[in-house]
Amino acid sequence: MAVGRKIDIIHLNNIISQNPALAHEIVSKGLIVVDKEPLTQKNFKEKALISHFDNAALNRQMQEAFRNRIRNRKIGVRNYAK
Repeated sequence: MAVGRKIDIIHLNNIISQNPALAHEIVSKGLIVVDKEPLTQKNFKEKALISHFDNAALNRQMQEAFRNRIRNRKIGVRNYAK
């Protein structure tokens, strides 16, 4: 039955290692339409959340550094340690 909404169908194999931010968004905001293997889905959620929280501090640090580069107009300027 069509409900007039766009949907994204995503193959979840390897998504946690390839794009942990997307995996977390899927877990936190996604809607499961078909779930033939509830244990597999539970394990996916668990791994996605662990990955997200393990990397949260590093992600915040990287985002803040990126914002600072934008603010200071340093985008495209190399910033290697000397």
